[in-house]
Amino acid sequence: LHTIRRCMFLFKPIAALRNFALAKMKSLSLLSLATVAFGALSDMKLDGLKLDGFDFDSLDILGGKAAAVKKPWYLGGPLPSKGPFGASIPIHLFLDEYANATIIDIGGVSFELACLPQETGGSVTALIFNVDTGKEISGLFDVGTQVGSDNAANIGRCGSSTGGDGIENLLQQGLWTFITSGTPGPDDRLQPFSCLWDDVADPAESFEDFGPEVFDLNHFLSKFDNGIQLNAPRESMGFFASNTTADTKGFDALCGVWGFLDIDIPKGVPFSVPALDNSYASKY
Repeated sequence: LHTIRRCMFLFKPIAALRNFALAKMKSLSLLSLATVAFGALSDMKLDGLKLDGFDFDSLDILGGKAAAVKKPWYLGGPLPSKGPFGASIPIHLFLDEYANATIIDIGGVSFELACLPQETGGSVTALIFNVDTGKEISGLFDVGTQVGSDNAANIGRCGSSTGGDGIENLLQQGLWTFITSGTPGPDDRLQPFSCLWDDVADPAESFEDFGPEVFDLNHFLSKFDNGIQLNAPRESMGFFASNTTADTKGFDALCGVWGFLDIDIPKGVPFSVPALDNSYASKY
């Protein structure tokens, strides 16, 4: 019995030594795994890899840098280039010369600002709706009534008018199909298609002048069978025309439009908003 006790006494330090050795082996294994992981991450190429809200081009995991989080568009970041996307977006487009400029384009459905001279002097601001998708598309429309029109753009109106000047109304309330070829039926329009959404004129300096002419745009509501929606609700946008840039003081412009457009863009449809107003985002 004495001999057995002596053997058990000797086994205790041996067991403790074994446990210590196992613990060291685990530590070495974890260290080896960390070393391998370090090497793998060092060789990993993350250039160009992007997830929503993160840009891995500037991500340095091992160096301690935080992932670069892009600003959302409403805080001054870029808009996506394709749907899905939906928002009420701020618009600002002022021109100091006679020219045409795109406000928004969604897969060939667009609004355009035309800054035009009047034949009798002065300026006209015309808002034009265009459809040029390259394929047949149908849409539902409700466009407000114009009080009058100079029609310097020389195209038919989208909605009706109280002016009684005989200018054709091209998009009466209802459903219209935009075809790419053939002879249009009574409910068809041939692409490329354009119509006058609304316009405002400021007469020449020889007339009594009280500064630029400023109005709210007629409403424009549209929904297409591919999911595109492009809407300007009542009193959501304003526009102006001025016969000189000096008359608009610090704005220094002849023509302009501003306000909000409500858009809904389905997955995969390309779009751009050259007139996006993100000037407010500078404070963020």
